Amino acid sequence: MRWRRPLGITLLLLTVAALVSFGFWPRPLEVDLASVSRGVMEVVLEQEGRTRLKDIYHLTAPVNGSLIRIEHEPGDTVHTKDVLARIAPLAAEALDPRSQALNLAQKDVALAALSAAEADRQAAEADARHTQAEAERARRLHRQDHTLISAQELDRLQAAERASAARLSSAQFRVEVSHHEVRLVEARLAPPSDPLDPTPGESRTPWLEITAPVDGLILRRHRESAGPVNRGEPLFDIGDPASLEIEVDVLTPDAVRLHPGQPVRLERWGGDEPLTGRVRVVEPGGFTKVSALGVEEQRTWVIVDPDPGPAALARLGDAYRIEAHFIVWHAEDVLKVPASALFREGAQWQVYRVEAGLARAVPVRIGQHNGFEAEVIEGLNEGDQVITHPGDTVRDGTRVTARAPGRSAP
Repeated sequence: MRWRRPLGITLLLLTVAALVSFGFWPRPLEVDLASVSRGVMEVVLEQEGRTRLKDIYHLTAPVNGSLIRIEHEPGDTVHTKDVLARIAPLAAEALDPRSQALNLAQKDVALAALSAAEADRQAAEADARHTQAEAERARRLHRQDHTLISAQELDRLQAAERASAARLSSAQFRVEVSHHEVRLVEARLAPPSDPLDPTPGESRTPWLEITAPVDGLILRRHRESAGPVNRGEPLFDIGDPASLEIEVDVLTPDAVRLHPGQPVRLERWGGDEPLTGRVRVVEPGGFTKVSALGVEEQRTWVIVDPDPGPAALARLGDAYRIEAHFIVWHAEDVLKVPASALFREGAQWQVYRVEAGLARAVPVRIGQHNGFEAEVIEGLNEGDQVITHPGDTVRDGTRVTARAPGRSAP
């Protein structure tokens, strides 16, 4: 009995010591883990832009007068020669010698512009015939034998055919506009009574009619109610919705990473699915823009052509907001790690890789980086577990355990 009491005390002291040691024994640190994986990776430059129509015609009042109430609404489809507005012109005053000479000079300028527009149209017609003939020969050869001409060359010729047809259409529009400009100058040079006096046998028409120069859509109506107007006052903006493009202003350091033909994903335009397009031109001239934070930035315009085909494209109008994602780099099979797992140690990128429950600092070499993921060149293997958002409490050799799902960091 004498030896049992010291034994019980000893066992009690050992139990207390074990409990104290267990209480002070360092526990594994809870961390967030992610796997190194392979998959698709993109580096994207995101910028806000807006749509615009390539050829917009701004109709203005050609004379001072009284405007009759306009019935046409924005969104109405109009055709060439459709009457859009009527103006009762003021009585014309006789031109003094200086105004007469000025109008004659303007007529010469308008006639020269008309001649230049006609020459451009003829050149565009010749180019359209040539590209159409080349594309037709290519299609015929491709139908006979696919080895005679590659599909890539056929696509290039067909694209050139469509581009030449668009240039011809634009040249024809410029000829129409030049004709209108000549008629406007001739009207100013006419004797005061000529615009309103009918020719013998015709009824008197006291209104000057403003007609549509091209087929298109009324984009904006600047005036509606009847009232006096001054010469040059805007009345309508008319354009062709099919000639839609997107203009995006980007920082000049970002612009040097873009090039014609680069794919673009168009998002946040209002539809459920993104649209696609390609860079047409990166304008070489820059401009200064003050940011929302008051910082002066050098920017330039990048013009994007949306890919034809989607019916949703017709729902976009002029000056609509859109977000352009320029795909700077794309790869299908990339070894990648979450960007939140990377940290700097001097000039070296490192991650904490979990090995047998311990955090081990591993130097890595990375390639492309998009802000969310980074391409791993060397240092890690597929399936490795790394710590994301490592805090100051994580060190090389720290015992760690995965944090339970849904549990936030302390």
